[in-house]
Amino acid sequence: MFTTLGNLIYSSGLIVIGIFLNRFFESKSKLIAYFSHVGAGQVRINNDSPVVPINTHSIVVYNAGRKPAVNVRVGHHPFVRDVQNMVAVFPPQQFRTETVTNAGEEMVFDRILPRRSITITYIYTGLTVNQITAYVRSDEAEAKFLPVTIIRQYSTSILNILRGLVFVGFITVLYYGYFYGKLILTYMNLIH
Repeated sequence: MFTTLGNLIYSSGLIVIGIFLNRFFESKSKLIAYFSHVGAGQVRINNDSPVVPINTHSIVVYNAGRKPAVNVRVGHHPFVRDVQNMVAVFPPQQFRTETVTNAGEEMVFDRILPRRSITITYIYTGLTVNQITAYVRSDEAEAKFLPVTIIRQYSTSILNILRGLVFVGFITVLYYGYFYGKLILTYMNLIH
């Protein structure tokens, strides 16, 4: 009986490990999108013209997968028209604009290579950022939108010092865990 149960647990464990390894090594695209900046300002063409409020934002689409993302579509809300005249794409890349029935326009990029990103910068007036971009998707899946915050980048020497301190702390916890664990087991053996 024990050998049958053991074989069942062993087989189940191998299946679970296989599933995780397959997900880790599987070759597919994985799109990540985030807003890199949002801004507003005012523009005056000359001294006689009125002040025109303008808004701008950038969205970064990154392929974190191991396979090119094919037919990457950046969708826009229905009241956004003529997208080609309000965007700049970096690095420069060809795209086409398609109109979606009962929706807005889509920017369609043929492919985004693995570990590469494109930045789409919008400049517009009369709209806000939540009224522009609706979704980002490819043939395989929808992009995951990440909230991004700006953080300070520390030098390599500071990071190495912090890594060393974490390592020393980890070793200390292991040492005291072993020491007190052995002490508790010894105490428990004395009671019984």
